Order: sequence, then C-alpha cells, then structure tokens
Amino acid sequence: MDIWEANSISSAFTAHPCTVNGQHKCEGTECGDNDSSSNGRYDGVCDKDGCDLNPYRAGVKDFFGPGSGFKVDTTQKFTIVTEFHTSDNTDTGDLVEIRRKFVQNGKVIDHPSSMIDGLDR
Repeated sequence: MDIWEANSISSAFTAHPCTVNGQHKCEGTECGDNDSSSNGRYDGVCDKDGCDLNPYRAGVKDFFGPGSGFKVDTTQKFTIVTEFHTSDNTDTGDLVEIRRKFVQNGKVIDHPSSMIDGLDR
C-alpha cells in the first residue's frame, strides 16, 4: 500500500493487492524483479502497478493544488487521514474499503469520488 504519493499539485494513494494473506517477506522473484532484462516484474506475489486513486486523473480538477481555487490548498498545512474499513468493523475483518480524508483549517474534506463514467468511487 502506497499511503501517500504526492507533491504540491498531485496526490494519490495506491493499493497493491497480493496473492498471500497476512504479513509475508518475499525473496527473489516472488518480490517482482525490476531488472528489465529478466522480464520478472510481474512474477511477484503483489501487483507491482497497483490501483491508485488520483483526484485529478479521476476528473476532479479542483480538489488538490496550490491556492484558494482548490478544496485542499497545498500552500497551507493539512493533515491526511486514511481509514481502513473491514466487513465486520474489527481489526481482523476482511478489508472492504479504504477512505481518505483531509483536514485543513479545522475543516474535514472527504476525498472525492471519481468523475469517470462507470466508476462509482
């Protein structure tokens, strides 16, 4: 899980689903080899590319960036909260949703849903 990939004009969080359960220390090819000559990048136990959510790329052009024209103004301090929700609301339940919130100037700002047709989140 890439919790925070960002700069002053772009942000994303990326889930990298894996074929193993729980904590796992990979070794060798099962880690996904980035050496271009081996063609083993996608042989690992986790999805190397993952599935990210970037508001701008998802069609929300005014969410994150420098200045008052953005819901999250990156010229000011803000806090990011990432919530992991499970099917039974316990620490051990199956993960069913990841939510992102921003807090700036005492205001809670929910991560926007995608504006791309066919995607509901």
